[in-house]
Amino acid sequence: AALNIHFAKVVSLGNGIGEGIQKVLTEFIVPVLKVALPKKYHRWIPVLVGYVSRAIGISIAWTAQSVISATHSSIRGGIMMVRMAFQYMAKQKGKEYHEEDSNTDEICGVVFAGIGMVFQIYSGF
Repeated sequence: AALNIHFAKVVSLGNGIGEGIQKVLTEFIVPVLKVALPKKYHRWIPVLVGYVSRAIGISIAWTAQSVISATHSSIRGGIMMVRMAFQYMAKQKGKEYHEEDSNTDEICGVVFAGIGMVFQIYSGF
């Protein structure tokens, strides 16, 4: 259910972006299409512009959501990996690790998050 809601939010955002794009396309592209297409197809121009603008908007929203998700997962994964590594090293020394005592884990985690983000960018998310 959560995935359906997430998908609906992205589509809704894309639809809103598409409506903004449609205003621009209507102003600049419709006159060009009226010259380029035969008169019998002129009634379909607004429909075509609406579908194309919404498709562009959903594509932009989907890409933005992919970047947001990749950033979130790289930060969470980097910090989680460093905390577990620190916990393992502390356990090997016979000590306890408390993540509240220092911000070193967050600093190192952000470094690994950056590496993870670069990997995700190069692999195409």
